[in-house]
Amino acid sequence: MKTGRAHVAPQFRGARAQRPGLASGVSPGALPAFPRAPGRCICASLPRALAGGALRLLPVPRRLRHIRGGLAAGTGDKVLKKLAILLAALLLPALAQAQGSYKIAPGDRLTVTVLEDANLNSQVLVRPDGRVTLPIVGSISVVGRTPEQVQAMVRQRLAGSFNVTPTVTVSLAATALPFTVQPENIYVLGEVAKPGVLQTTPPQKLNVLQALAQAGGLTQFARGSAIQIRRVNPKTGEETVFSFDYDELEAGRRLSANITLRDGDVVFVPERGLFD
Repeated sequence: MKTGRAHVAPQFRGARAQRPGLASGVSPGALPAFPRAPGRCICASLPRALAGGALRLLPVPRRLRHIRGGLAAGTGDKVLKKLAILLAALLLPALAQAQGSYKIAPGDRLTVTVLEDANLNSQVLVRPDGRVTLPIVGSISVVGRTPEQVQAMVRQRLAGSFNVTPTVTVSLAATALPFTVQPENIYVLGEVAKPGVLQTTPPQKLNVLQALAQAGGLTQFARGSAIQIRRVNPKTGEETVFSFDYDELEAGRRLSANITLRDGDVVFVPERGLFD
């Protein structure tokens, strides 16, 4: 039975890979280099080539041949530019879709571009009242709208100032920084089981009895009839001191003394005297 043989170009007949370690100068594990005709490549598995198998020449696809030729000619920058354009074409629609669904909020920055008149181009900050002021357009409300909706609004407002419908682009330049709520500190000091700082996060609030309870309650040495609440006015620096009897407050006789504490308030429980 006859066995078929792969067709090899005449100029490559007899070209076979030699086993590593022979006097061919081929380092072990490396595939020897073979001459190849322009537009063709040598395709052979490494074990077959090292075993002395015949090599088969396959044509190089024109697309790859074009890229290879371009790089060899020093046009690598052109290839990179084409790749950049391709990536932009893929990413820009996704970014446009994301901006199209975004609702503008106070603190955002918007970029407004009018192709027909560069003097109308501007970058504006959305004010706390949700409005922006643009040349010719004036003050408009943008909060809760998408950039595309604001774009249509600006185009409509400017239409009367141009002979043709202006080309307006409104995009989101920057979003507002996220607002973080700062904790409030209440200090419970003196004769309590666990003196220290109590932190609350607004809108959570503590009154006097709640603060004393979280501090572990009064110790046996506490003078409960003279508990003080010290409050400093942040504008003037003036300190106000409230005093109350813990027993009366706990018994419900002076509920007005169970005030809601503010940030920076100090609840001080003094030590009782020798004859108290």
